[in-house]
Amino acid sequence: MGITDPPSPNTTLYVWRRLKAKEQYNKSYVVQLFDTFQVRQQEQNELGRFHTIRHNLKAEPLLSHLVISHGLVSEQYRHFSAKDGSTRIRVGNRAYNVSDFCTQHMGLSWDETKVILKETYSLQRRQLVQQQQARQEQQAVNSIVFVSNRSAHRWRGVSPIEASIRLLRHLQHKEQIGEVLMSLNELERYRSPEPKDNTILAAHREFSAVASAKQITKAREIAAQLTLTMNDLVASKNEAKQYVDFSDKNTGKKLFRDDGEKIVMYHRQADINHTAVALTLAAEKFGVVKIIGTKEFKQQVLDVAVNKDLAIVFADKKMEAEFIRRKQALRLPPNTELANALCANKEKAQKESRQRVGDGQQPFCIKEERRKAVKMVSK
Repeated sequence: MGITDPPSPNTTLYVWRRLKAKEQYNKSYVVQLFDTFQVRQQEQNELGRFHTIRHNLKAEPLLSHLVISHGLVSEQYRHFSAKDGSTRIRVGNRAYNVSDFCTQHMGLSWDETKVILKETYSLQRRQLVQQQQARQEQQAVNSIVFVSNRSAHRWRGVSPIEASIRLLRHLQHKEQIGEVLMSLNELERYRSPEPKDNTILAAHREFSAVASAKQITKAREIAAQLTLTMNDLVASKNEAKQYVDFSDKNTGKKLFRDDGEKIVMYHRQADINHTAVALTLAAEKFGVVKIIGTKEFKQQVLDVAVNKDLAIVFADKKMEAEFIRRKQALRLPPNTELANALCANKEKAQKESRQRVGDGQQPFCIKEERRKAVKMVSK
């Protein structure tokens, strides 16, 4: 056998280049396959998503959107539900689903249609959530739920039922010796110190004075309504169901119950006296609470918490922010008389200004009337 001659350098370079080209081709082919797979996957996901939209989107939000964006006259179209529950929009003798209505009847591209369908479906879902929340609020039982799981008062070897009764007696004792926070007699501690020197208030302080005066007026109105005290409550145990009923001793009417983890009001129509004693008990027991119920009940809770200056924290951030804002607004400006004069003069000026405009005369300048109020007080 003869010995094979070694390949020439040119042959080796040629083979290497072929192998390199084949490797690059294989890589690009794999990348192409992967890209194609991703595109098809996105198309499948998009088809699935828009299948859901086509099936669930109602005609009203879509037509309302097209009225604004494309000048559609919605009164010319009727819509109904198909057998599968999806919406059909009738145009003459034809009935389109929501996407075909946009592409075939309106002549929109699929890219335009996708954007419109997404926007209107998102709007429909938000409205549905709001409606559900409104229904839940209407059906909700007014209650104060304890967020903290540790009571501020702990009695060893005492059941939750007995602890609630002891807490009521504790509050009744504090009320008898004058320690329970009252409404108006504690407003003095909100007063800013009176300036010793003559002071000219800036414009923003005048507005602050008006707001504070209104808050104080509201506090006085609420204080006049709060006639029920902790000593008017009678607690009765329900051993079988493990809760405590709290009743008004003057009427025998059950007001609320303490389940241990929440206080549940017995009457759907919120009563500020019932709310006040229940919230006082909740504040003393746990401090951090979540309020469930009607808007009227939540508003009463805020009114009571501000008016009685309860040591309480609301789990809802918006409610807690409003509580803090209203407490700060109760801080009186340096001159209460000025605030009252500003309020009275501003209302008078607005009323007379409307009368002047009706008579064809020049309206009052509110700022000028405010300056008159300041001058009047200074005299």
